[in-house]
Amino acid sequence: MYITRVMTVGAQRLGNTVISLLFDRYIAPVPDKTIILTCLPVDYVQKVLNHYFSNRSDIEVRHDSELEDLYPDIKVWSDPRDIRGAWLKQQALKMIALDHFDSDIFLIQDPDTFCIKTYRYFDGNKLYLLSMSNTSQYESYYVAIEKALGIPRQTTSCFVTEFMPVFKQDWVRCRQQIEAITKQPWLVGLLDQVPAEEFKFRQVKWFSEYELLGNWTMYNREVGFVEQVRFQFNSSVEQLKNINSSYNCICDKGPNGQTRGYPSIFPIEDNYTVRGLDQILKILITKI
Repeated sequence: MYITRVMTVGAQRLGNTVISLLFDRYIAPVPDKTIILTCLPVDYVQKVLNHYFSNRSDIEVRHDSELEDLYPDIKVWSDPRDIRGAWLKQQALKMIALDHFDSDIFLIQDPDTFCIKTYRYFDGNKLYLLSMSNTSQYESYYVAIEKALGIPRQTTSCFVTEFMPVFKQDWVRCRQQIEAITKQPWLVGLLDQVPAEEFKFRQVKWFSEYELLGNWTMYNREVGFVEQVRFQFNSSVEQLKNINSSYNCICDKGPNGQTRGYPSIFPIEDNYTVRGLDQILKILITKI
């Protein structure tokens, strides 16, 4: 089975990407290829990655515009008035990657989250979904599943864990199901099924590719579950000193959460290094 990881890297998440890639030893199996989709200049991203991973040939950087040109319907997922920036469009880019690239299995991973204990997402036969028991997110996440796929939510567990393995064949059936139910191209039909909700005095659409794919995978095949116990920080590396052995993942939520602004405490320096990287590694080496 050939496995491809997909990471969408926004303007302020390149430092997080480097950190997450440094902890690849905790995901199993390690993907055969990692495709990084980014709005940043490709040569700039490659210079940063080469500084830390010059011996790795498995990382491929693609500009968002490559896929946007191939899938013009993505324009409906972008609204310049949205205070969340490109957050919604990134959900679409991940699904477009599943549709466009060839692989037996994909592993979607958000760059702001990495494992500190081994997460085995595939055992050669069955997928294991990282989840949080008895947890729910925005109601529109689950409305979209019911309306676009014609199935109910499959579990009370939440899949918004920033990791999602999916078989390519399951994605193809998912896309076909969306188009059959909505009678529209899948990017348009899917977003049309997501209701708008009020957020900071604006009407926005909340959608989760993780909930859509996790519930669809459960509907189609037997899966296993791995409970995520996530340590979240958002303002200082010093917060990581509070980690204990109960956690298996770390997530940098960013100072501004899901709204526009400066969402990372790991900027890139002029010499292509990540500010704060040595500090985070020094802390974690004593914790994990």
